[in-house]
Amino acid sequence: MTRFYSEILNIKNWELKKLISDLEHSTNKPKHDLQLFSDIKKGIYYKIKELNLDPFDSNGLEIYHALNIKLEELDKEIVKYLRTKSAQYISAEANLSSGLLLFLNDLTKDLKVLGVKNIFYKKYLKANPPKKSLRFLGYRSIDSLLKREPIELILITINRMESNTYLNKLYALYKTIKITDFEERPITIIKASKKYQPIVSQVCSIIKKDFVLSLETSSIVINEIDNQPLKGQTTKALVEILDDILLLQSVSSYLKLSEFKTDFAVRAAEIFEHEPTIYSPLHGQKLPFRLIHKLSNQYLTSINSELPFDQDIKLLDYKQLLPHIIKGFKFFIDSDHLYFSHDAKHVSLNILDVATNLMHNKEFNERSTQNLSRSLYDELMGRYLKKDHLEAIFEQEYN
Repeated sequence: MTRFYSEILNIKNWELKKLISDLEHSTNKPKHDLQLFSDIKKGIYYKIKELNLDPFDSNGLEIYHALNIKLEELDKEIVKYLRTKSAQYISAEANLSSGLLLFLNDLTKDLKVLGVKNIFYKKYLKANPPKKSLRFLGYRSIDSLLKREPIELILITINRMESNTYLNKLYALYKTIKITDFEERPITIIKASKKYQPIVSQVCSIIKKDFVLSLETSSIVINEIDNQPLKGQTTKALVEILDDILLLQSVSSYLKLSEFKTDFAVRAAEIFEHEPTIYSPLHGQKLPFRLIHKLSNQYLTSINSELPFDQDIKLLDYKQLLPHIIKGFKFFIDSDHLYFSHDAKHVSLNILDVATNLMHNKEFNERSTQNLSRSLYDELMGRYLKKDHLEAIFEQEYN
């Protein structure tokens, strides 16, 4: 059974077998791995039927092409929706990126997360003017720059233009950061203006996304997307942004729960480099905090009220709203960990994998399963974490 998962998860079969054996032993052998296998087979059966294929007589190549067609239809629906929104509320030009920006800001208008206060950066920048960035942006003084430009775009520019020596000094600031250097505020979602387009485009090219996420400033800067985008590009950008909005919420909750820890600054500095993790005694290893965060919300009403859960770990998954706005999302909304497998050939139904395949016009033997791997791992590990295990994790970490 573990071989069924190990290839997708890219974990050696014996390592995964031992981990699942230990989990089964620690949880009175509920056989969650077998149940997940059964659920995936059942889920794939119905998804293949929705693709108008025969579940008993379809191969991986046929399913792969049918998924691409399904995603292309959805992508056209999204582009039309966003450009129409832009034409209605912004300008007759119907700019796709502007429509995406408007949609995201409307969707998240009531959401607030922790972000580093602007004054934290302004103090440092005034004492240590980023000369290369000033010159690139056409400013003679740091005061003029800080007065007229968004701090989120200034920091992106600094990260691309300044020397490693300068950046190391800036990053060293995080090692002294305090909870009072943060404030709760709406997520900043903005579009890169013409001046910043070259810098933001460079960063997006490196990270292979159409936006730049900052965990420090809890911001998302959207790169300009062509009004005639690549197939799958708009879907990929939208879903990745919504996933990162979930991540920003998890980071915010992690910081709130870490407020009184003596190593708060260390924790904050670490999460600005990579997403936070938390030790699970049940698994004997660290798990992504976003997974614990998501599962905790499922038990929110019944978890020990003495712990600071109710507000500090509240989570809003906007992706779940998409099928109510754009019907084509319904097929993919519960497919993140589903895949068809035959003769060691796996076809991912994860929407980001399908969008990536379509966007880059990948052949069947080049298909992506990267996002499936993460989702399947979360699903498998998460099935062993019940209310009492989650309470134990938070008790150990925060009490």
